[in-house]
Amino acid sequence: MTLQERLIAHQNTYSKCFRAKPSVLLSSLLTLNCVVPFYRADQTIRETVLCLQLACAYALKQGVIHHASICVVVDGCAMPDLSGIPNEPQIQIETKHHFVNKGRAAARNTGLFGSLCALTAFVDADVWVDPAAIFRHVAIHHQMLTAGSTAITFGLFETFKVSANEAKRLTRTDLKGSTGALDFRILCDFKEAYTCCSEDAAFVGRRFEIFRDTNDLNAWPREGWFGPWMLPEMCLGGFFMVPTGEARSVGGFDESFDQYGYEETTLVAKLMGLTGAKLVPLKDCRNLHIDVVDGAQSRADKDEMLRKSYLKYHNEFLSQEHKNQELELQ
Repeated sequence: MTLQERLIAHQNTYSKCFRAKPSVLLSSLLTLNCVVPFYRADQTIRETVLCLQLACAYALKQGVIHHASICVVVDGCAMPDLSGIPNEPQIQIETKHHFVNKGRAAARNTGLFGSLCALTAFVDADVWVDPAAIFRHVAIHHQMLTAGSTAITFGLFETFKVSANEAKRLTRTDLKGSTGALDFRILCDFKEAYTCCSEDAAFVGRRFEIFRDTNDLNAWPREGWFGPWMLPEMCLGGFFMVPTGEARSVGGFDESFDQYGYEETTLVAKLMGLTGAKLVPLKDCRNLHIDVVDGAQSRADKDEMLRKSYLKYHNEFLSQEHKNQELELQ
């Protein structure tokens, strides 16, 4: 079977797994590695690490993990200034360095395959997570493990467009009373600028409320598509968490996606199609995406790269034959 055929056959009904109460015994087994791919995001990286450190400390206090690490993978650029960030008990901060730019897929793989932690979170260098976000994600993984299943959990974002100078001065606390742009997965008025292929033109002008109409992804259409999207495309690379062993067993991210767009989707699709992992959104945490408008890459450049990656993902990647690894992982 092709990966696309496996994804169409995938059943994402995860809510029944939440009936089980997490076993307190599992807390002694779970450790967490947070991987942050970094490329010239100097204006936001410091606050990204501080927010992750705070969120990991809260998860440790709640007893859902007993150790956390934050791994910043510097992808072919100058090292970020993380000096002065205080050490926290049971939270390790480390950096790894690619001497040439290999792309976010390779940077994420460096963090994924360099860790022995039970869970791996991927957080972009311009995302400031909610203080309770790590706890909430890990708690879902606890429940899924107790129910004999596995999950890919992902967070939502409010997006703030700011200049590079503004971003340097901002902290998460500064935006406490502000409201950013709404996440498209909650409400999307589909515009021409969002089209990635000719078929997408049919959706221009339509309003989508994805979570409402799919029961928070539990009732994804059986034909595999909701509007212009397949289910793995609901998980963006800005913030998501996976079981490390399963992610490594399917080969991690496809590093041939070395430009912006769909590099995260390659891992999500393989986990869903080959291991049966459920895709679970966490809607009750306020994660902030700081979109630096005069940053290293313009929005127009990103949109063009996204379209190219979309075509490669749908026309090439999903058409590949993949061996089902679900039995091997049980």
